Amino acid sequence: MWLLNKLQSKHQQEKTYHSPEYQQFLKLRLINISVFTLLGLATILGCLFIYQNIFLTIGQAEEIIIAKSGLSSLEVIDFTKFEKVEKIWQEKIQTTTSTNFNDPFNNISSSTEKSL
Repeated sequence: MWLLNKLQSKHQQEKTYHSPEYQQFLKLRLINISVFTLLGLATILGCLFIYQNIFLTIGQAEEIIIAKSGLSSLEVIDFTKFEKVEKIWQEKIQTTTSTNFNDPFNNISSSTEKSL
């Protein structure tokens, strides 16, 4: 019984969609689908245009700059100077602790005790 009712409602639904009153809705549905398809296609083409003209152009410009600079701009490292500078730098940044320093807290407490 349930299957018979389902088939009858489906048949009635098909008759409704194919009736002359609903032909305009079918046209509107096709127009709606085509408009959204065109919007999606325009979005994809816009993103492709941006990628092609901006990002690839930046990459090509960087390649040109690298090619123009060539290998002649490389400098040879003098390791003797490097080691000398590194040794001086290490001596400079080493922390040395002095045993001869004044503790400000003890000085304050001792001076207040003397005044009492």
